Amino acid sequence: ILSVCVVGCGQRSASVAGKVTMDGRPLAGGTSVRAMIQFAPANGGPTATGVLDGNGEYQLSSGAQVSLPPGHYLVTISASQLIPGPNPGDPASGRPITPRRYANANESGLTADVQPGNNRFDFEITSSE
Repeated sequence: ILSVCVVGCGQRSASVAGKVTMDGRPLAGGTSVRAMIQFAPANGGPTATGVLDGNGEYQLSSGAQVSLPPGHYLVTISASQLIPGPNPGDPASGRPITPRRYANANESGLTADVQPGNNRFDFEITSSE
């Protein structure tokens, strides 16, 4: 019994989900909008990423892992309107929807202290620079 507790009690993983709003409305991703959120460990390490759905909701993952280590994270948010290329098969370009500062971990002003277990972080951003 003790070995089960030692193995099970030593795991310290966290899951993170939440919602992003801009100017009080969901920052909705979809087929014509690419919207993402990233959590970068403040002390370095792999970044966890989430794609915002049509309601601005996200769940973070890091590679194939849906969990990440607890700790202090710098958060970035970016969204772009996808503009199709001029010819079929050409790559799409993007027109930023969110202010550029939110895409820079040192300028966004967004952070999260992730604890073991389930975490929810909702972020409200503004469209003004």
